[in-house]
Amino acid sequence: MRVADLPKHAVLLLASFLALVPTIFMISTALKTDEEYALDKIGFPAMPVLENFRAVLVDSPFLWWMLNSVILVAGAVALSTVVSCLAAYAIARMEFVGRDKLLAVSTSLMAVPPIVMIVPLFVLYSRIGLISTYEGAILIYAGLITPFSVYLLTTFFRTVPNEGALFYGLLQDGSDFWNATFFCGSCAVLRRKPPAVGAGCAPVLALERPDESLLVLEAGVQRDGQQARILDGHAERAARQAQARHG
Repeated sequence: MRVADLPKHAVLLLASFLALVPTIFMISTALKTDEEYALDKIGFPAMPVLENFRAVLVDSPFLWWMLNSVILVAGAVALSTVVSCLAAYAIARMEFVGRDKLLAVSTSLMAVPPIVMIVPLFVLYSRIGLISTYEGAILIYAGLITPFSVYLLTTFFRTVPNEGALFYGLLQDGSDFWNATFFCGSCAVLRRKPPAVGAGCAPVLALERPDESLLVLEAGVQRDGQQARILDGHAERAARQAQARHG
């Protein structure tokens, strides 16, 4: 290590220590008895005990609280993902009046602070009986994350090959809509990720569409600066071959 790098490493070590202090303090406190914590709040425990962990895991409904969190997160993510995928696909792929305005309105909802909705939501939930229910909490959480999900997925769907021959060639080859969309989406991901990601996706692609995936992945990943891309010509060649088999 060069002498000129010593100040930089010293600053990084100090920053790392400061970032770890809360974790060290939390673990140290959890291993103390109540009496020892009252006498010394900062120092390390003289005799570590596990009584506090038993009190949390056994004597309190901590695991039940964790189950509540899992239910709420899984429900909100699943609901938001389904709604966002359908909305984003329509905005990215379909032509209809007000499409851009709909995306703009959906995106602008990200700027609305949740705190301003507390009173209206409480009044609404009180009237329809959703206070203190899983359904009510899941609807709120899903509604808060859906605008960003729609924006994110819209930008992604716009990168998925659509007008080219690949998507429609897969449909003509007998693939259903979802498999064709998944395969084209995987191509879009591989086009923007390093070769390691492409290697990781290869088994999935091979299971979905073995003939086309071999052609795409064969050609597939080329280093372009720091990014990797899939050659569009090979994707089109895969689609032409698929069309020729059914032509």
